Amino acid sequence: LLVDLKSHMQTALDALDQGEYATARRGFHTTLGQVDSTLKLYPESQSLKTLKGDLEQADKRALQACQAENDMLRRRGGKMSPCE
Repeated sequence: LLVDLKSHMQTALDALDQGEYATARRGFHTTLGQVDSTLKLYPESQSLKTLKGDLEQADKRALQACQAENDMLRRRGGKMSPCE
């Protein structure tokens, strides 16, 4: 189960690396939902808690990167991308 969750996170990280911020954030949110559900079954799992923290940080980085890119595009008169 943990391997699948980490795989989903990696897919979202790959999207983030390619500048596909909205896709990455959707992937992070979906995986966070799965982690939260699994934590209900295994509330003491340190691995799941760590993964949840990693996902939350990655989502935060994706949002910040998207906002920074949109700020730059706004100044240049370009078309901004959705961050959500």
